[in-house]
Amino acid sequence: NSDIVSGQYSNGSWRSYSTAVEEGWALGGILGRKLKTRDEERQLKTTRLPSGRIDRRLISELGFGNDKVFAQTLIKTVKPSMIHISLDASGSMGGDKWEAALKTATALARACSMIENLRCVIDVRGQANGGRGANRALVWVVYDSKKDSSVVLRTKFKGLMAGGATPEGLCFDAIMKEIVSESKGSDTYFINISDGEPTWSGYYGDTAERHTRRQVDNMRA
Repeated sequence: NSDIVSGQYSNGSWRSYSTAVEEGWALGGILGRKLKTRDEERQLKTTRLPSGRIDRRLISELGFGNDKVFAQTLIKTVKPSMIHISLDASGSMGGDKWEAALKTATALARACSMIENLRCVIDVRGQANGGRGANRALVWVVYDSKKDSSVVLRTKFKGLMAGGATPEGLCFDAIMKEIVSESKGSDTYFINISDGEPTWSGYYGDTAERHTRRQVDNMRA
């Protein structure tokens, strides 16, 4: 088990988190409908050009000395994109902050599910307690629109709790490898939702801050 599942140190309640997820689901539907225009294939036809494909509607003008009877059609398609959202599941995120994080993540994920060629991946990061993975930094992918139904958002997300430490840079290293392997050929956006400085067992202060800064710079690069 892990703190992010059990909510052992959570400052919030299951009921408030459930409400946050439902509110995010509703907002995501509104956002998704507004973004549907992203799916639309756009065509721009330019006529009366000196070269290109003959525009049959202008052929009759050849008899009047007009040799610009060509047209070109430009088709604009949408490049596949991916949004990767990472949620800080440390203890200080419990309560109102975790409600806001769940609401935001749910809204974005549902909106993405309504749009073609827009993939959404969400992970939570913190520390694992108990079992073979005890006291280790943890990154858990809780939703991937490529593999999961959007219904997962309304079920699994309500059971996510915040508790533990903040191993930012350590988790970013693993997240970056995941993003690089999964986002080939796509425009990729990384969204980090966090409230605290990097800290974990033996990982804190200037050392943790410098390491996290390097990971962020590597992501940008």
